[in-house]
Amino acid sequence: MLKASQKKKFGVLIRGANYHFEAQGKTVRYGFYVTRLVIARDARSAEKQALNLIRRDAKLRKRILNPKSDSPMLYIERLAELSSWGGMKPTGSGYAFFQEARTSRKKLRKAGENKQSEQRKGRKRK
Repeated sequence: MLKASQKKKFGVLIRGANYHFEAQGKTVRYGFYVTRLVIARDARSAEKQALNLIRRDAKLRKRILNPKSDSPMLYIERLAELSSWGGMKPTGSGYAFFQEARTSRKKLRKAGENKQSEQRKGRKRK
């Protein structure tokens, strides 16, 4: 258990990609953005915690129709250490969904890997 002085507040913006859901009787590919607020000892722990909140979201999991060969993806878009929650509650449940254009899974994964690589380089420089 972390002492209060070791705990830090983080805001984590996550992008979900390649989520197959039913819409008007058809399977449609969606993406989403979601922010999760977490308390962690460091940025890496905050990332893991935020991603696990999404992965364990029962309502989201229930809607996913992806075949095993075409799994959905999660990417950390932004991570920030916060001095306060700014009036927001640490647990969140909202998602901002959008219909994705038809892009190959390989391109989606490559775009996410490039973005995460750039973010890691930026964190190492600080």
